[in-house]
Amino acid sequence: MTEFSDSYTDDFDGDGQDDDTLYVESDGTDTSYLVDYDNDGDIDAEVIDLNSDGTADEVHVDTDGDGISNYSGYDTDGDGMLDTYDVDSDGDGQIDATLVDKDGDGYADA
Repeated sequence: MTEFSDSYTDDFDGDGQDDDTLYVESDGTDTSYLVDYDNDGDIDAEVIDLNSDGTADEVHVDTDGDGISNYSGYDTDGDGMLDTYDVDSDGDGQIDATLVDKDGDGYADA
C-alpha cells in the first residue's frame, strides 16, 4: 500500500461537501500529487514534479476511471509549461496522437 506524506480536501463550490482529495507522495527527489476529483476513491489525475522545484513536469489524467491515462502532458524543455501531449482518444491504452505546443499558446503547433 502506498504511504502518502499528506492529503488535502477542498470544497470548491461551498456546499459543505469535499469536492476533491489531493494526496502527496515524495521520495525526496520527486513529488507526485494524486488527485481524486470526485472523491470516489479512484485517482483521476497524477501530477509529477520530477525535481521537486514546484512546477509540474508531467501530468497524467484518467478521464474514464479505468486506471489507464487517457491524456498525458510533459514539460520537455523545462520552462514550467507543458508542451507535449499524448492522447489516447479511444481508451485502448495506446497513444493515438502526440500534440506539440512549443510556442505556449495552448494549441498544437501545425
